[in-house]
Amino acid sequence: MNKKDQVGIFGLNYENNLENFYISAFKKLKYKKLKFFKNNLFFYFFCILQKIDNKYLFIIFYFFQNLRLQKFINKNNIKTLIVFKGIELNKSAYKIIKKKNLKLINIYTDDPFNLSSSATSSKNIIKNIKNYDLFFIWSEKIRERLEKKYKTTRFCYLPFGYSHEKHKCEKKIINKNKISFVGSYDKYRYDILQKIKKKVDIYGNDWPSFKKHKIHKYLKNKKLSQVMAQSQICLNILKKQNLDAHNMRTFEIPSMNGLMLATRSYEQNKFFPENKASYMFEDTNELNKKIDYILRNPKEAKKIRKKGFLIAKKHNYVERLKYVIRFIDET
Repeated sequence: MNKKDQVGIFGLNYENNLENFYISAFKKLKYKKLKFFKNNLFFYFFCILQKIDNKYLFIIFYFFQNLRLQKFINKNNIKTLIVFKGIELNKSAYKIIKKKNLKLINIYTDDPFNLSSSATSSKNIIKNIKNYDLFFIWSEKIRERLEKKYKTTRFCYLPFGYSHEKHKCEKKIINKNKISFVGSYDKYRYDILQKIKKKVDIYGNDWPSFKKHKIHKYLKNKKLSQVMAQSQICLNILKKQNLDAHNMRTFEIPSMNGLMLATRSYEQNKFFPENKASYMFEDTNELNKKIDYILRNPKEAKKIRKKGFLIAKKHNYVERLKYVIRFIDET
């Protein structure tokens, strides 16, 4: 990828989402000609329409969205377009893109085969994966499944990472017995947290109340880094779709000098070996035992915290972007 060429980004513009982490990484690598197609409002409408499933409303939606996309494509001289998910792009949108003969890349942050959630995937993405020159996915198992189904597109494994700017290493005094969990509400996670015997400080939106645990507002940036560093244990409870893989917090917790106690999975153990750079659990029974063990063995936990931090250093989004660029250059 020539740094003088324009690079297009299609996605959502929120402070702490993957799109902005990668845009910051592009800037660190001296790519200055970035053009961001921000689709927040249309993505929101699309998720609503998926639930309503009215074909006439979809026709109106696609007309206006593709009008905006056409204007964006014609106005700029983009050589590579990176789409983050793109579940709201229909067949006509890809025709608009393909007329420009540019490299089309997807960085997918969910499971494209999971059509049960209106924000996770859509029939659009299932039908149009074939239009991508490169398709990056965060799960090795999903990548294998994609390769079996689509023969003409190249699929690449792209783990999550951490942001230099947002996930700082704070050197804070550890609060004895402080157990934290930072993340969004999920019924599967709720059931696990409900069975934890020790008090947990939960930071996130839309959580119902617990008798034992305390709910706080969602954290970000410096406050998030402080909580991770001050906690004696930082829980990372994977959602069901991530159970065989990892999530964004896999790298964020150790990068902020947190001690990670995570759902046991092949990929997490590969990145942060169990009992060397992290602790892991299989079920709530083992989780409660691991919590007690960590609290009784602070010296061992300190060594594991340090090892996790050292490993995390190489998993930032600048390094992830270098990896993406190498594949793009080969395409």
